[in-house]
Amino acid sequence: MRSPTTIAILSSAVAGYLRFVNKTSPAKLKPDNFYGEGFEYMPVILALWHGQHFMGTFGIRPDDKLAVLVSRSKDGELNAQIIEKLGAKTIRGSGGRRKDSHAQKGGTTALLQMITALENGCNVAMTADIPKGTPRKCGMGVITLAKLSGRPILPIAYASSRRKVFEKAWDKAVMNLPFGNSVFFRGVPIEVPRDADDEQMEAIRLQVEEKLNQITEVAYAHVDGKSYEEPNE
Repeated sequence: MRSPTTIAILSSAVAGYLRFVNKTSPAKLKPDNFYGEGFEYMPVILALWHGQHFMGTFGIRPDDKLAVLVSRSKDGELNAQIIEKLGAKTIRGSGGRRKDSHAQKGGTTALLQMITALENGCNVAMTADIPKGTPRKCGMGVITLAKLSGRPILPIAYASSRRKVFEKAWDKAVMNLPFGNSVFFRGVPIEVPRDADDEQMEAIRLQVEEKLNQITEVAYAHVDGKSYEEPNE
């Protein structure tokens, strides 16, 4: 277990490094009206894949309030302090696939906190895929939050041309490096009706998964100088 002092030092170092990456690799915003469709409906639920939530904080304008869901895993406290030092608030929820009552209680508490944050005009960011699950496969969490809160899901992807991919990590985690080209891609807002049944929610889950994978692929093609087509609405 890391001591509180160690976590504080590590989180400051990582946050400083991420600011340096962002400063030396300022991200382009795509489409050109990045803060247009979707953001005018704020507060929104920003859906990202694992490994993009740290850099995702730089895609929000300084005056836009943001809370990020962070798991209660062993690395959660470190991740939470990094995100808070990057200027966002955090909401702690249970991580992984644990089924015990403590994990379920943590998940329920986090869900209620995210709904309250959205009701108070704060955007909420969360990873769409399930920790330790299948990478880039959307879970039902973000869909449930959208249904209960009535707020739209806004898919977001970040990519950098200079990066190190950790192939052995379950989510193929990426360390973004300084002095590269980077980009944020935004999808179109996806709404979940409050009366959506299980079949409708599954269809929307697949839609969010498809759109996130689509804009992620396009984002990497953009920074790698490959040809691509703008995502379809």
